[in-house]
Amino acid sequence: MRVGLIAALLAVSLAAVAGLHMASAGGDKSPPSRRPNIVFFLCDDLGTGDLACLGSQDMKTPNIDALFARGTRLSRHWAGSSVCAPSRCVLLTGRHPGHAVIRSNREVKPEGQASMPADEPSLASYGRHFGDEESYLGGRGYVPCRRPLTTYAAMITRMDREVGRIVSLLDELKLTDDTIFVFSSDNGGTMPGMGGLDTKRLRSNGRLRDWKGSPYEGGLRVPAVAVWPGRIPAGRVIDALTGFENWLPTLLDLAGLADRIPRDVDGTSLASAFLGKAAASEERMLYRELTEGTWQAAVDGRWKGIRRAAGPQRLAERGPVELYDLTADPSETKNVADRHPVVLQPDAEEPATDDKPARPRVKEPAA
Repeated sequence: MRVGLIAALLAVSLAAVAGLHMASAGGDKSPPSRRPNIVFFLCDDLGTGDLACLGSQDMKTPNIDALFARGTRLSRHWAGSSVCAPSRCVLLTGRHPGHAVIRSNREVKPEGQASMPADEPSLASYGRHFGDEESYLGGRGYVPCRRPLTTYAAMITRMDREVGRIVSLLDELKLTDDTIFVFSSDNGGTMPGMGGLDTKRLRSNGRLRDWKGSPYEGGLRVPAVAVWPGRIPAGRVIDALTGFENWLPTLLDLAGLADRIPRDVDGTSLASAFLGKAAASEERMLYRELTEGTWQAAVDGRWKGIRRAAGPQRLAERGPVELYDLTADPSETKNVADRHPVVLQPDAEEPATDDKPARPRVKEPAA
């Protein structure tokens, strides 16, 4: 079974961007102008209920729990999509799926999944921070497994151990204070039955509705925390809406490279909120679509709209919009579109195209 769980461990040194050098293993003090290192732990299919610190009764994750305790957690954080490839595209480019070049897990034989164009502006273009990555060659990646639940728990425990080893090594090298750590997942927990795994039994998505691949919160909402000892306050929670498109501008801003944030990104920097200098904006709206799943989702404050295609493989063939009040109904059990038609007042929209898909619009009703 493929649960990857450290599908990408992105160890990024933004010091290299500015032509600066790593501190020595002896722990020499860094000059004030030194850029921070960034270690981004990106898990594959890890649900919001798969960590002990977020309520799991089955998983042992002491090192990840300690990491969450050292930083500021994002409680309403959306992955870039509810499946892998488009989610990571949003992370790397700062563009939501309505603008990003990868919007599905479409495969290109024999290479594997469709890739971003080489000239697409992304985090990787800032000095090619990530180095070489092993290509994903397609297929489901699962293998026969005699005890799926036990194996899944063991994989999470091993992931936790490796996270602890990396953090401990940076502590030993006295580099922790110069390092920003981010931990998150590329989408919600995998659907029950995949690889024989009963994620419903594990409550991998807690009380959230549905699973990976879905427009509901169980497919999109993921665990997320940012840690920077001495800079980002420990034990805080940001409840404002945030998403993967925020990471590119946020990390560049935290590294003192705000002037290099591309103008055409959809995400905005959360640096001031992470550093405790300002509250995170409550005006943020997030948009997601999945072309292979033919659905769109948008969230604006408490309101979330979902629209599925009425015809095969065409987002342009619009179906009715579902509406959920996430404040009153975080598990999305009641579609209240008929009760709150003012929330779904349509804006003037251009016809949906491959480059400019139509989007559901949700907004607060007039007082």
